[in-house]
Amino acid sequence: MRKIIYLMVFVVNLPCSWSAEKNAFFTGSITFIEHFQPQPTYVKKINLSTLETSEVIRGTDERPYIRFFRYSPDNSHFVFTMGSIEKEQADTELYIGDDSGKQFRRITENDVFEGYPAWSPNGKQIVFVRGIRRDSNRFWTIDIESMREQIVPEDNFKVHRWADWLPDNQRIIAAAIPDKNTSADSELRGLVEINIVQGTARWLHRDNAMILNTHFSHDRTKIAFIMQSPRRNYDWERELEYVNQVHVLDLITEKVKPIGKSPEAYEQDLIAAWAPDGKRLAWFRCNRKTQKFQVIIFDFGLERLHELDLSGEIPGNYSLIWSPQGNHIAYVTSRQKGSYTLSVISLSYDSIKDVLTSKIHMELLNWH
Repeated sequence: MRKIIYLMVFVVNLPCSWSAEKNAFFTGSITFIEHFQPQPTYVKKINLSTLETSEVIRGTDERPYIRFFRYSPDNSHFVFTMGSIEKEQADTELYIGDDSGKQFRRITENDVFEGYPAWSPNGKQIVFVRGIRRDSNRFWTIDIESMREQIVPEDNFKVHRWADWLPDNQRIIAAAIPDKNTSADSELRGLVEINIVQGTARWLHRDNAMILNTHFSHDRTKIAFIMQSPRRNYDWERELEYVNQVHVLDLITEKVKPIGKSPEAYEQDLIAAWAPDGKRLAWFRCNRKTQKFQVIIFDFGLERLHELDLSGEIPGNYSLIWSPQGNHIAYVTSRQKGSYTLSVISLSYDSIKDVLTSKIHMELLNWH
């Protein structure tokens, strides 16, 4: 009788295990860039069902280096830059292509640097940086249909490196240097709202701390960024430790607040990414002393923080993206010199699965 009971328990529990395995499975495709000098840059896609990779686009002989690859809001097209050398002040141009990879068209033509493109929510305009030197960089917009270009106005500030659109397709939010006459190498100290139609601008946030890695939520009502501020570290004689912590600017209340607990000594927050529903935020946290890396997930509805330890060493170019359903997170680690691994976290089961290993550095772009 006891053996029969044991057998019944096993049979009842067995389908649960099968169901868990099935639910933990992830689908769709992840697009990524492989940077391998001196060969051309490749943009590839991995099918997560078959784990097969395919080429989306590659650099040309004349312009082998692809940077700033961004999908349009409906994922039907992408914008990117190609240049002859992989430097920010190289002669790079903007191009638009689609996932067929067969054709792409050049939408700018000059002898200056262009980069940091961002699509408007309706997919009809792109804002981007243009300049001969870093101290002469300005943001411009281009209309995809008419090809009309317009310079983004600046007031008592200088916009640099990051700008993205508000839902009305007329205003942008940009990271800015408070003094317009200051060098572009100066630190970004605030966020400004610019109306490109009316030519007006105003400060949304200004601080003494430096702003890094700015990222809109999908509904464009919140902005996550890393705020870097000095903190005295008594382990280092009289030296300041610069602390990176995730902050969020709520565009409705126009208030900024730190997210999660403050990093402890030697800890740094890096690269925040919003879940598709805008209710969760994920980021890397590293400890420089112990070389411990985590993915931190904050749930705004529950006001709850979840920490997941990662194996492997995170490379310098951090990549972290959510699945379209928000139940998985993909990231890249460097587990040994010259080898990179793409892994996927199942948030339902706190499990991690490796899906691709490459000798070439990978930068994750999109999951759809």
